[in-house]
Formats: sequence, C-alpha cells, structure tokens
Amino acid sequence: MPKKAKPELTDAETDTLNRLTRFAANSHLKLFNVKGSLYDRVKIITNLTNGKCPCLPDTRPHCPCKEVLKECRDNGE
Repeated sequence: MPKKAKPELTDAETDTLNRLTRFAANSHLKLFNVKGSLYDRVKIITNLTNGKCPCLPDTRPHCPCKEVLKECRDNGE
C-alpha cells in the first residue's frame, strides 16, 4: 500500500507542529501519526481552538497544556 502523502500545512500549522514536536522531544514523548491524525490535530489546534487545548479549550489555554504529562503518565499515551 502506498504511503499517504504529508498534507500541505500553512505557516501557522507548521509552527504548531514544530512546537508540539519540541515539547514531545523535551518531555521524552513520541508523537504518533495514525492515518494523518497528527496533522488533523495540528489543524484543529491552529485553526479551530487558536492554540488552546483541543480537549478542553475552555479551561486549558495552551496546547500542549501542562496537564498532558500527567495524562500521558496515567493513560500510557
């Protein structure tokens, strides 16, 4: 099966992806991309929540939020 092409990202979306990548590397986490879900999440964070947490945008002002490390530890992902 051919590999799915990386979608075109805007400059703002690329900035979000770079920020998430740096956070993951600094936190010893790995970003995963199942069927383009990483890029979908980047687009949501950038365009729909204006950089806020896509899970709880009303209570978490930034993505990645500080709670993500505890959630990763507790949930294993």
